Amino acid sequence: QQTGQSVQNIKGTGAAGGIAASLLSFFKCSMESGAGIVFNASGMETHLQDATLLITGEGKLDTQSGYGKVVYELTQAAMRLGIPVIALCGKVEINREQINRYGLASAYQIISNEVDEQMAVGDAVKLLKKLAAETIVLYTQYNQSTLRNRLI
Repeated sequence: QQTGQSVQNIKGTGAAGGIAASLLSFFKCSMESGAGIVFNASGMETHLQDATLLITGEGKLDTQSGYGKVVYELTQAAMRLGIPVIALCGKVEINREQINRYGLASAYQIISNEVDEQMAVGDAVKLLKKLAAETIVLYTQYNQSTLRNRLI
C-alpha cells in the first residue's frame, strides 16, 4: 500500500512470499527461480548430452514439484534432449497423470506397506540404495524386452 505497487498477482509472492513481495515493492528487482539459476550455473544440460537415462531424487514429489523445483528443471532439460527421467522419492503424493505432466517417465517412493514415514527418514540411505537398485533392474529389463520386441 505504501508504494502503490500491486504485487499480489506476481507468482512467488503468495502465502510464503512475504519477503519477495516486500523486495519487489520497494526495490527495482526481479524474481528468478532459484532452481533455474543453480541449474544454469552448473551447466547441467551440457552434462546430460550423452545420457540415456536421468535418475533424480525428491524428498516429496507433490503438486509443488512442478513449479520451479530442481526436479522440474531437470525434467525440462531431459525432455528437450529426449532423455527419460525417473524420480526416486521419499514419498510420491501425485498421480500417474501428474507424474507424466511433469515430464517424468516414472516415480518410485521409499514409503510402502512395510516402510512408514518414520522408518523412511531414519533409514533413508539404505532404503534409497535399495530402491535405486530395484529401479535399475526394472529399467534394464524393460529396455531389453523393448529391444527384443523390436528385433522380432
